[in-house]
Amino acid sequence: GLVVTDMITLGAGNKLEIPSPYNVTAVRSTIDPTSIVKFAPTTNSINDTIDLNKFTQTFGYLEINSSEIGDVYEFTKDTTVNTELKLANATSKVNHNTGTLTIEGNLANIGGTFVSNAKVVLSGTSQSILGSNTFYDLVKSEVLTSFAAGTTQTVTNSIELAGRPNNMLSLRSLTTSSQWNLTASATASYSNLDIQDSNKTGTAVNLDQTNVDSGNNTGWNFTATN
Repeated sequence: GLVVTDMITLGAGNKLEIPSPYNVTAVRSTIDPTSIVKFAPTTNSINDTIDLNKFTQTFGYLEINSSEIGDVYEFTKDTTVNTELKLANATSKVNHNTGTLTIEGNLANIGGTFVSNAKVVLSGTSQSILGSNTFYDLVKSEVLTSFAAGTTQTVTNSIELAGRPNNMLSLRSLTTSSQWNLTASATASYSNLDIQDSNKTGTAVNLDQTNVDSGNNTGWNFTATN
């Protein structure tokens, strides 16, 4: 791995490419929101664990491109990803077990495995969620989140989706008229939502009058009152 005894600095547009599965360790770091950190595929022994927070808790664009089935990349502290978190292939596995993971841009899971056992906040104003993902606690407020059609977002503990009366949270499919799936047998709070092309699996959810049915939804009861 790479050990930096003082500071790592990534300026605007700078790129740090790290051979997978090596850890990078630094005492402190300054990471521009537009910078790029990429874990690139290499041949290595399987079953390596890579701590993504050994050198920073803030990323611009973060890409995991693992070439080994057994490699696991972990968030172990409060972390912010400003631009995009990308799992680039089917062997990319990311676990989030500790701290709050704040994603301000897209979550692009291209066939990999993303499992969170802590809190994830989707804080961007317009975000896309690709691939099927598992969350523990999921929070999202205004304005727009779009999901890849046919994918399933699973929430195992609590979910809070909340817009505002004058700035609703729109939940959409990236392919019009093709549904995305939500599985949330969890503590749930839904308010000021504009929902379209969504399939809520399991027990149907009764939504209050702050929520809008924009069509092609199943498992959501828009006419009921909480």
